[in-house]
Amino acid sequence: MKQFKKEFLTQHLLVLCAMSIIGALVRNEAMQYGVDTFSCNLTFVISTTILMVVYLHALDSIVRLLAPWFKHIFCNTVNNTERKRLSSIAVNETNTYDEGEGEELNLEDVTFVYADEASSCITSYEQLRQEALEDKAKKEKVLLNSAIDYTRRTFAAYMKEEHLNQLCDNIAIFQCCASTHMRHHSLIVDKAIRTIDLMHYAWNIGNLFKKKGIDTATFIKQVFADALVDVEISTIIRKLRMEGTCIIELLPSLDVQGGIKTHYCC
Repeated sequence: MKQFKKEFLTQHLLVLCAMSIIGALVRNEAMQYGVDTFSCNLTFVISTTILMVVYLHALDSIVRLLAPWFKHIFCNTVNNTERKRLSSIAVNETNTYDEGEGEELNLEDVTFVYADEASSCITSYEQLRQEALEDKAKKEKVLLNSAIDYTRRTFAAYMKEEHLNQLCDNIAIFQCCASTHMRHHSLIVDKAIRTIDLMHYAWNIGNLFKKKGIDTATFIKQVFADALVDVEISTIIRKLRMEGTCIIELLPSLDVQGGIKTHYCC
């Protein structure tokens, strides 16, 4: 900023000097023609004023023409000074020795160190991400195994093996996909299993997978379409935790490997 002001002031001073010289030349020319002193001085003032008005009127154009010259002069001076200062710093840094071994500092080695650290950070992130994904997959597998084990224990006495296996397939889909993607529909269950039992079962599974009520209700409605043919999804949502006489009871949590032991109700 100071350099800019200095260039600007110098430029205007030089222009003012040039105008004064031109005015003096005009005054001298008037004196040669025998004009009195007062008129010559007036001629000097008028000519200088006219030149200043023209200069101010065309200031932008003149600045664009003269600024590069002043910038070149002052920038060269500043750049030479700055270049000398930077060269001095570079010489001091390259002559710095390691306190322990007395070796000269190598700037390329420093660059490689930073590059190695950046590469290490990227590798560390990828490794952490991979470990996190693997840990997530293990937890989901544990939850799925618990849900399937609970399902087999619960329905073994009330469903054929074929339908029970299909129900387990649907559970695996329900864990990771929308409840509208069920592979098997209208599974047959013993008449001893009533609507309240199916709702309790759906809630237990949905609670394990942290599913919303609408997803849980849609899941059980599709899987046991025949048993719940007269029950709307909105009704299932309201009655998932309905109390009453039942075979399948509501459970606060299912048995997760390494977690809380569940008392299965069959």
